[in-house]
Amino acid sequence: MTTAKEEITLMARYGITCEQKLIYQYKRYRYNKLDDAINFAKLDSSHANLSFTCEGDELDQ
Repeated sequence: MTTAKEEITLMARYGITCEQKLIYQYKRYRYNKLDDAINFAKLDSSHANLSFTCEGDELDQ
């Protein structure tokens, strides 16, 4: 196992770089693209506003 200092030394030696990646989260879902997170949140929100009612024989179908 290497220490953080050793990792930095090895990265410098071999020209390895590191970048942070943004992860967008909506509820328990994670997305790489903000647009995907927004689209799902909109869809989820619109479904939350729907109410379904069944009467009589509709339950047997």
